[in-house]
Amino acid sequence: DQDFELTDDLTSYPIGDEVAENHFELALQHRSEIKQIDQQQRILDNLLKIEKHGVWWPNIFLVGGYSKTAQEPDFDVDNFYWMENLYGGISLTIPIFDGFKAKNRAQQVRVDIRELNLQREQLIRGINLEIIQAKSRLREAMKNVKAQQEGVQLARKGLEIAEVRYENGLATQLEVLDAQVALN
Repeated sequence: DQDFELTDDLTSYPIGDEVAENHFELALQHRSEIKQIDQQQRILDNLLKIEKHGVWWPNIFLVGGYSKTAQEPDFDVDNFYWMENLYGGISLTIPIFDGFKAKNRAQQVRVDIRELNLQREQLIRGINLEIIQAKSRLREAMKNVKAQQEGVQLARKGLEIAEVRYENGLATQLEVLDAQVALN
């Protein structure tokens, strides 16, 4: 029930090919699906590096810890006999043969990367199609607006003719009312 005022019309938005290219680039920059695929790509690239390093490079692990324990039958904490343990260690593993597990895991990551690239390409094509469809709908809407404007002009002329004919006694009041309804 509120009045509103239009500030633009459909002709305010250019729909040329250079604008469509701009919209395509803008869509690629701001679509969350593209950002998600790019993040997955970075994760898979890092996973591939990890899998490659697991095959060719030795791994060094450092382990250490400290614990303090007591076992007493009462709850007199001040008189407990506490045992303290401190330990540390180093482990070096040199991959000689793992039954081709690491090589196959790296190959699986490569396949996942190719699949992700195909998904990205398909998504880009879908975005391009959405832009083309939106551009087509905009053109169609502009044609509809133009046709409706021409229809309103014809209805005005029809009303003017009906009023002139009525004033000259050549038409009835019903024809004038029909012309008013058509204009509305």
